[in-house]
Amino acid sequence: MRQHVEERLEAVQQREQDVEAAVEDITRVQETIQKQIKAADYARVTEKLAMLHMIIMRSVRVRESAATFRAQAVPQTADVEILTCASDAEVVTADLPVYKVFKASAQLPVHNVCEDLRGEWEGIHIRLIRYQEFLEERPAGDETLFV
Repeated sequence: MRQHVEERLEAVQQREQDVEAAVEDITRVQETIQKQIKAADYARVTEKLAMLHMIIMRSVRVRESAATFRAQAVPQTADVEILTCASDAEVVTADLPVYKVFKASAQLPVHNVCEDLRGEWEGIHIRLIRYQEFLEERPAGDETLFV
């Protein structure tokens, strides 16, 4: 009987050691996952900052170009407007609504000839047709310059 009790006690102790080893493994895996999460969060923040810097720099260049272009190359009687084809204005890149940022930061009126297109990209021929239709609908004698 005593030997049976000792064998059971050894089995329980072995199971305790196994459980402790499993807890240590789980703790190591948890720490590794937490480090990976922190690294991914840092990468996302870095990517967002890089995207913001890029948007700001492009916005500055577009504004400078538009101001220079408008001042030098366009007759004072002509209007300058932006013509684009963004098929889904709700698209978000790196948590930034790119088209909305573009439209809000543009100092010129923006015409999106593809704003009713949704879903998959329709192909360049559909987009070119949209540009053509928009431009053909302009009244005769309209001197608006589209960029």
